[in-house]
Amino acid sequence: MRFHTIIFVAVAAILSGCSRGPAKISVINRSGVTISNACVSGPHFAVLLGTLTPDMQMDLVVQPRGESHAWLSYEAGGQKIDSGGRDFFEVGRRPVLVVIGADLKMTSPSGIKSQ
Repeated sequence: MRFHTIIFVAVAAILSGCSRGPAKISVINRSGVTISNACVSGPHFAVLLGTLTPDMQMDLVVQPRGESHAWLSYEAGGQKIDSGGRDFFEVGRRPVLVVIGADLKMTSPSGIKSQ
């Protein structure tokens, strides 16, 4: 009986770490220029945000498979900015804020990571 309880607890702990619940992402444009074709992508999702005018914030909910990474691609001032996932932010249980700055780079209080 104890062995089955230990196995059950171990499986429950593993599955709880692989949450498939929704993840909230907020994107705010602080660049001073209009951002177009903005898209948040991850390994198993992509959400087109469209156009973000200066100081505009968009909130979205994605369904990542457990803790995952996501990236933002967009166009501004004739440039296409897309790391293809090399620069990313973590999505999961906590809400994420991503800011597009005056230099047209994305930042996040929770950190931008690079592969």
